[in-house]
Amino acid sequence: MNYDSTARSAWVTVLIVYTVIHLSLTFPLFSPIAEPVWDAANFVFPSFTFLADSLRDWRLPLWDPTTNCGDPFHADPNHFVLSPIAWVLALVVDSPLLGVKLFWYLHWWLGGATMIWLSRSFGANLPGGLVAALSYAFCGFFVGNAASTPLIVFAGWLPLIFGLADRAVARRSLGSAFLAAAVFGFSAIDGGYPGLVIMGGIAIALWLGLRYLPPLTDTQADPLRTRIGWVAGVLILMAAVLALAWAPYLNAYFSETVAINDRAMALDRMVATDNNPFTLKGLLSLWYPFSTIIYSNFSMLFNGVNWMGSDIAFVNVYLGMATLPLCWVWWRHGNGRKPTWLVVFLLTMFLVSLGSSGGLRTLIYYLIPPTRYIRYNGALRIFWLFPLCLAAGMGLTFAFRNLQARQTLLRAFIFWAVAAVLIGTVIVWYPQSSGFPLDLYLPSLLMPGAAVLIPLLVSVWLWSRGKETKANGLVLLIVLLVVADLGGHLYTNLITVWCNGCSELASLEKRFHRQSTVSYGEPGARFPINSTGQLNLNQIRKVGVVRGYSLLTSHDYNVLSESRYLEVLRAPFRFWLAPGVERAPSRSEALAILGLAGMAAPLPLFVDAPTGLPAARYIPGSFGSVRMQRYASDDIQLEVTVPGTAHAFLASSERYAPGWKVWVDGKPQKNWKVNVFFRGTIIPPGKHSVVWRYEPAHWWPLVILSGTTIIACIGLSVYFCRRGHLLCC
Repeated sequence: MNYDSTARSAWVTVLIVYTVIHLSLTFPLFSPIAEPVWDAANFVFPSFTFLADSLRDWRLPLWDPTTNCGDPFHADPNHFVLSPIAWVLALVVDSPLLGVKLFWYLHWWLGGATMIWLSRSFGANLPGGLVAALSYAFCGFFVGNAASTPLIVFAGWLPLIFGLADRAVARRSLGSAFLAAAVFGFSAIDGGYPGLVIMGGIAIALWLGLRYLPPLTDTQADPLRTRIGWVAGVLILMAAVLALAWAPYLNAYFSETVAINDRAMALDRMVATDNNPFTLKGLLSLWYPFSTIIYSNFSMLFNGVNWMGSDIAFVNVYLGMATLPLCWVWWRHGNGRKPTWLVVFLLTMFLVSLGSSGGLRTLIYYLIPPTRYIRYNGALRIFWLFPLCLAAGMGLTFAFRNLQARQTLLRAFIFWAVAAVLIGTVIVWYPQSSGFPLDLYLPSLLMPGAAVLIPLLVSVWLWSRGKETKANGLVLLIVLLVVADLGGHLYTNLITVWCNGCSELASLEKRFHRQSTVSYGEPGARFPINSTGQLNLNQIRKVGVVRGYSLLTSHDYNVLSESRYLEVLRAPFRFWLAPGVERAPSRSEALAILGLAGMAAPLPLFVDAPTGLPAARYIPGSFGSVRMQRYASDDIQLEVTVPGTAHAFLASSERYAPGWKVWVDGKPQKNWKVNVFFRGTIIPPGKHSVVWRYEPAHWWPLVILSGTTIIACIGLSVYFCRRGHLLCC
C-alpha cells in the first residue's frame, strides 16, 4: 500500500473541513421540528427511550414487558443494549430524541471520517481524500437507508475495518490485525445490522484474497506462502474476535427468542435471496436519485406498481456526477498494474446485492449458513459503493498529478454527461406519454445532476487544458461542485432521511419522557395494538400492548392476538390462579381451542408435560387471590393465596422465555410454558411470596467476555505497534 507523505496536520485539516461541510448540510436535523422517519422513528427512537429510562433506573434492559406481552429486548442487536456509545448518550443527554439524533449522526459522520483515513492509506492527496469522504457519506446508501439506523452504524465503521485488515496484510502488522478485529467486533455490539456484519466478513475475505493472492494481486512484495499465511491469519483472528464479541447477542437470540418468534430459525431460501434486492432499474439513480422515489409505489406511478422492484430505501446508489468518471481515471492511470482485483470485487458484490437474480446470493446462501439469516439484499450494495468512493478519491489524486489523467477525466465525463442527457430525456418523456403528471416531480427528478452537469463539465475541460497556474483553483472549484452536488442529493431525497416540520416525537417525549420502568400494583390493561401504528409508543409510555412493532414476530402469536383470546391478553390483571391444567394437544389444536376462549367462560390452561394437577378450567380471577406488589421489566413480585389444601397453578398472560426464573417463598420453582406462548408455575396451598426474575443464562459472563476480548485486542494492538514502531491508524 502506498502512503502519502503529506503532513498529518494537513489531513487533520481535511477532517475538519469534512466535518464542517457535513454539519452544514445536516444541521437542520437538530432542529426541534426535524425528526427521523420510518424505522428510525417507529423502532429506534422508542427503544432508545426505553434504554435511557431503564439505565436511569439503574438496570440494563433485558426484557421489554410492553411489547407483544413481553419481548427479549437484549436479544435484538438493533436495540443497542451493549453499545457504549448508546449508553453514554442515553445517560448524558436528557432528551432521548436528541440522543437518537446524535447516535445516528455520529455514525453517519464516522463513515466519511474513516473514508478519509482509508483514502490516505491508499495514497490519495488532500482533495482526493475529501471527495472520497463526501461521496461516501452522502451516497445513496446513507441517504436511502438513513432511517435504518443499524445499517448506518455498520457503514460508519466499514472503511476502517477494511483499511485495517488491508494494512495488516500489506505491512505484516500484528497491531493492525488486532485493531481490525477489535473494530469489527465493536461494530457488531455497537448495533450494526447483523446481516451487514455477516456479509462484511465474507467481503473482507474476498477483498484480501483478490488483492494479495494470485492471479489478480497487485503486489508481489512478499512470497506467496507469507501472503497466504497473513490473509488466513487476519481472517481467522477477525472471525474469532467477532464470535467472542457477539457471543452475548448470539446466545440470547438462539436461546431466548425460540419461544418468542419465527425468526430464530434460518430463512427460507426465497425469502433470504429475494427480499428487497437492489435491482438493475436502480442504476437510474446513478444519474437521477429521485427516480428511486418517483418510480416506486410511493408516488403511485403506474397505478401504484413499484416499478423499481424493491423498497425505495434499497435502490438509491447516487454517488455524485463526478464519481464514476473519477473512478475511470484511477483504472487508467493508477500506479503499477491496473486494480483488476478491485473491479472483480465490485462486480462480485454487485451481483450479490441483486439477490437471487444475480445468482451469487443463492450460491452463498447454500455454502455459508449464517447468510441464511440475511433478508435485506439491497443493503449489501454498500460493499460495492464504498470502493467506488475510494476509487473516486484516487482518481482525483492522479488527475491532480498528471495532465494525461485530466484529459482521460474529460473524455470520461463527456461520455457520462451524454448518458445523463439521454437517460434524462427518456425518464421525462415516458411518464408524460403515459399520462402521469410529471410536472409535479420534474425539478426533483432531474436534480441535482442537471444543476451541476454543465459547471462540472466546463471545470474539467479547463483543468484538462494543462495550465498549471490555475490547477489549484480548478480543483477547489470541482470539490465545491461535488459538495453542492451531494448536498443537493441529500435534500432532493430528503423524504428518506428526516421529516422537516415534524414535531410528533418531540411532543410524545415531552409528555411521557422519564417515566419509570417500575410500577407498584397492577400495571394496567394492555392496549390491543398501538394507536400510533408502527410507532412503539408503548416503550415510551411504559404501557403494554398486545401487538407492538418488533422484529421478533410469530405468525401463530399474531393470529392468537387477533382472536377472542385477546380478552385474556387485555385483562386488567396479568396473573391468576387455577386449580388445575390440561396436557396440551397438538400445537394447531391448542391454538384453535384458545382462539375461541375468552374471559366469560372457563379458560383452558395447556402445558406440555404432566404436572400432577387435575384437569380443570376456571374463569380467570375467580379462584384464589393474586396481588401484584411490584412490576418491573425484569423483576415481578406477587403475593399469592391458594385456597384449600391442594396445589394450584399460577398462570399469566406474560410471554414465556427460558430466561425467566421463579421463586416461591425464596425457593426456586419450574417456569412452565402455558398456552403455547405464556408462563406460569405451580403454587402450594396457603399464602406465598412469588418472585419472577429475568436472568437469561450466560448473559453476564458472555458480556464480560465480549468486552474483555475487544479491550484485549486494542491493548495488543498498542503493544505490537509500539514494539514494531509502526503507526497503525
